[in-house]
Amino acid sequence: MVDTAAGLGTTDPEVRQRTEAAFDVTRKTLASLLGSGIRDGDLPAALDVDAAVELLFTAVLGLRVRERASGGSRPVRGPDRISGRSASAGGPRRR
Repeated sequence: MVDTAAGLGTTDPEVRQRTEAAFDVTRKTLASLLGSGIRDGDLPAALDVDAAVELLFTAVLGLRVRERASGGSRPVRGPDRISGRSASAGGPRRR
């Protein structure tokens, strides 16, 4: 999707519409997760959800571009480290 958005999305209205629809799904998912975090008390109630969604969305796109550019030779491991979860363990890291 990132390749399509960058290559054709700016010149082809149909591609742009489909790309934005796909991106909206990601944004809505992020907003839902952040909202859950606020309701559960894991995130501050004063969090600017719209700004956080855009920041996280941009990070997700950047990670996708990085993964594609590396040809898969350099796995993206940052999200696991940031969240404190190990993808292989499926839960929080114990110290």
